[in-house]
Amino acid sequence: MPQQLSQSDLIDICAGACVLGSGGGGSYVVSKRVVKKAVQPGQSVTVVNPTDLSPDAYVCVCADMGAPHLAFSKPSAYAASNAVTGLEDLFFQLKNVSAKHFDAVVPIEVGAISTAVALIAAHEHGIVTVDADGAGRSVPRLEMLLYSAYGEQLGFTWFPTCVATDSDPGTPFNSGYIKIAGSSPAVGAEGAFFGLASSPPFGSLCGLAMWPMQARTIQQNPPAPGTITDALTIGRMVQGGACGATLVEQIGQYLATGRPAPLPPRTSRMIFHGYLANMVQESGTLDIGQTVIGSQPDGSGQQLTIFYQNENLVASLVADPTQPYIMGPDTIAIIPATPLGSPGQSVTDNSDLLNLWRWGVRPIEVYVMGIEAPKIVRENKTLVGNWLTTLQGMVGYAGPFVQPWLTSGT
Repeated sequence: MPQQLSQSDLIDICAGACVLGSGGGGSYVVSKRVVKKAVQPGQSVTVVNPTDLSPDAYVCVCADMGAPHLAFSKPSAYAASNAVTGLEDLFFQLKNVSAKHFDAVVPIEVGAISTAVALIAAHEHGIVTVDADGAGRSVPRLEMLLYSAYGEQLGFTWFPTCVATDSDPGTPFNSGYIKIAGSSPAVGAEGAFFGLASSPPFGSLCGLAMWPMQARTIQQNPPAPGTITDALTIGRMVQGGACGATLVEQIGQYLATGRPAPLPPRTSRMIFHGYLANMVQESGTLDIGQTVIGSQPDGSGQQLTIFYQNENLVASLVADPTQPYIMGPDTIAIIPATPLGSPGQSVTDNSDLLNLWRWGVRPIEVYVMGIEAPKIVRENKTLVGNWLTTLQGMVGYAGPFVQPWLTSGT
């Protein structure tokens, strides 16, 4: 059934998507500002299931792209919407059909900003957002998405794809189109996107619209279902005052037994409780770093080390990414024990958490929650293989997908 969502609902979604995003998907702090700029009180956005769409309806995937730390200095409300406009201009001309506009957008992933900008794009275009995403979490690379794993043979074509700059509605924006071929189009496309985005007209933070298709394509080859509904439910828990261990428990109960039919349950559990001992990050296009959490208030004792590149990818109890305790595509969510910052936030992504750490907020007590990847993700052998190949390049892990966090204690 379609859902009509208000500005306050969208802000709740940002909070829940921040939890589901595995440390990535954009800042919760920034996402609230973006939503308040683009969607006014009294306005609404419609969210639908893929099956609610006519099979002939036209759909595309949209997102923001760029280094997360840039979002604090230049938050982008309309870049994804502009990219959808740019993609319409070329796609429907090439298709030579009577349709001129998309009927729906799908988030590329679930995360505070990643989900918000898809909802805003739908709002700006007067269309609907599909209650799904490409991974059930946020990811650092396109090949780690179901859309990429399905590939061109199933209708997820790489051309045309549009990159666009942010600008207020009705004002000019810069856009560019990319066509990538070859045996590894996801890898090539990503390099091309960042190359174009880093050029002077684009400023390193852009909107992205891609995978134009008819709705039957995602009906026959579904993305991870129900993640906007999940984010809204979790966000309402946060809005209701839940934090720390209480929030972890409520999320676990909802994912196990509370997801509306026909959404299947998702296994989750608290996998570590402790205090931030260190957070270090390299500089560059992508935010690469480690978060160390110790069981004692001074950061000592048993430690969990989380290795991230934008998103939390692997967590190890022995500070070795080749010996994972939990790994993607499962979600690794860091949830503050008490609200942090001013005003206090009960959820953070890695960029929010890093800012708090650098500002000297101490101690930072957290719970680390594992959330099993959606079944449709785990059972897609191409996608899991893409994850393993990417993790080997990022953190040196060369083994199979393993889940010791589900069967052992910390």
